Amino acid sequence: MLFNFTLLILLVTFSWADIWHTLSPSQQSYVKYAHDYCKKFNLQNSCAAIAYVESAGGKYQVGDGDWGLMQINLKSHLRRIDVKPSIYTNSQVSTKLMVDVNYNLKYAVIELQYWLQYHRGSYLLAYSSYNGGHIPNLSYGQHVMDTIQQLRPHLKDN
Repeated sequence: MLFNFTLLILLVTFSWADIWHTLSPSQQSYVKYAHDYCKKFNLQNSCAAIAYVESAGGKYQVGDGDWGLMQINLKSHLRRIDVKPSIYTNSQVSTKLMVDVNYNLKYAVIELQYWLQYHRGSYLLAYSSYNGGHIPNLSYGQHVMDTIQQLRPHLKDN
């Protein structure tokens, strides 16, 4: 019985810790790109993990009102860039968020920086608010933190 329990723990630990190998080369490339883009803001691990959690490294770029690699919420984004929603602007901006990875990452960084300042440097709360806004989603924040630990060995700076 102890052997079965130990084997189960090892299998669960291995599958949990090796998410990198579940990604296709294209998905790995997107996660690495997010990491490298965000280095200049010292948010490289945050961006890589959010890219994985939000869109599975670019595999799912259209969500419920969220767009692109980092799943930027269209309504929030339009308010942030001071653009009035309309059929035309919604279409133009959502397309840009989905097609232009740099634009998508730029606004993910702005969002993360906002929440980091708002939560006085708490990464857990910043990640939680990236997903939940002013009602932080703590399980999401913890998921991002766990993902950072899982991705870190694959994203070391060379």
